[in-house]
Amino acid sequence: MYPSYFHHSLLLLATIACVAGAQQDAMPSTDTHQSLAKELVDILSQTEIQLNSCTDEASITAAIPVLLELSQRTAKLKQRQKALPEPTVQDYLAAQNLVGDFNTLAQAIEQHIARLQRENLLSPQLKKILLP
Repeated sequence: MYPSYFHHSLLLLATIACVAGAQQDAMPSTDTHQSLAKELVDILSQTEIQLNSCTDEASITAAIPVLLELSQRTAKLKQRQKALPEPTVQDYLAAQNLVGDFNTLAQAIEQHIARLQRENLLSPQLKKILLP
């Protein structure tokens, strides 16, 4: 099962790779579809690292603020993506180059969540962050 912010991440990458058209925001931005896709992969990497460190109640308590911040970054990233113009062919191709990393991280995150559930370490706070 995907965490809620992780689910939003999947939607974001799918949007970058498949969007029919996004509205251009009036405010100029240095964001590109590729830069946001790379940022998303970085967020997922940091999420995986945090979940890997969750081995007991103390490490989970320590990871919760970081995971919450990563969740918030993902939500902001989604809003920034909506402000971009329609992706070009080059944008699609650039996003495709990140799919392997994305899939690897997605599988690792899923495995960590399953492990935490098996080991009864999925605290209510962690559930609130990770599960829809």
